[in-house]
Amino acid sequence: MTRCPFCREQSADSPPPISLTFDMNCQNCGSFRITKPASDALQENEPLAFHIGCWVYEQNQLGSAPLIDTKTLELIKQYPCPNIKKRAELYLGRAIRLLDNKLTGRIQIGAPALRVASWSFFREDTTALAKYLLQLGAFEDVENSQEYRLIAKAHILYDEMVGTRAASSQAFMAMWFDPEMKEAYDKGFKVAIDGSGYSPLRIDRKEHDRKNR
Repeated sequence: MTRCPFCREQSADSPPPISLTFDMNCQNCGSFRITKPASDALQENEPLAFHIGCWVYEQNQLGSAPLIDTKTLELIKQYPCPNIKKRAELYLGRAIRLLDNKLTGRIQIGAPALRVASWSFFREDTTALAKYLLQLGAFEDVENSQEYRLIAKAHILYDEMVGTRAASSQAFMAMWFDPEMKEAYDKGFKVAIDGSGYSPLRIDRKEHDRKNR
């Protein structure tokens, strides 16, 4: 195992590079490629590095293993952190996956994988999110203060969280969708909307979508 450039844990596999781009797979952040200049630029910026690790994990969940270069660093600096409810949902979802979807089991409430999934750069944030979920009934307290027991209700709560968000997560976009606006949409509007927990619905694609149903 080697040190992940994002979460800073000894949790990454990386084959010998054949160029200045490294293919990496971190147990916490997921799969990604990173250029040496981008890696060097993150050495002294731990908050940005962690932020990118959270973003990489998010992209993996969407089916993408992104390339991180210096241009990507500049774009992700503008990517907003999810709100608290979304972070709690992300925390709970990762906890369930860490237990392979079992109905019950113990979790380390401050595990690096949970920190990354819930955008918790500050370690005490994972404790706060875990206590919030404990109050909702997703977890039971155990004698070990660093562990909680996930129970069956957690799965019900998680399904409700995802369902509620999905029902109200579309952001209707009416704007001039000329090819000249592609970069502004891809690197500006879409990034901000996705980061806020919404899915952009473009008016120029709405009729096209109907025709394909």
